[in-house]
Amino acid sequence: AKLAIYDPQAIQNAKEDLKDLNQKTIEFTEDPYTAVKDAHAVLILTEWAEFKTYDYEKIFASMEKPAFCFDGRNLLDHKKLYSIGFNVYPLGQSPLTHL
Repeated sequence: AKLAIYDPQAIQNAKEDLKDLNQKTIEFTEDPYTAVKDAHAVLILTEWAEFKTYDYEKIFASMEKPAFCFDGRNLLDHKKLYSIGFNVYPLGQSPLTHL
């Protein structure tokens, strides 16, 4: 798998923590929209409030289909993501899928 990692406040920490991994399969980016381009899935693993403000229609449009959103913090509006077209897997809740 290839990973594009974005964190609005701790990207430098991520680079340091993951420096020993295969850098050919990991890209660090400072732009959330670049991170999701041509991706199959979005994983929300932090609770930064700005993740609530992103344009998820734009994100969905730039992704491979089917597109998945794994919300590990239950931060997002899952019904809205599902209505956009995402297959949504919220932590500890039933998934919303188009499959």
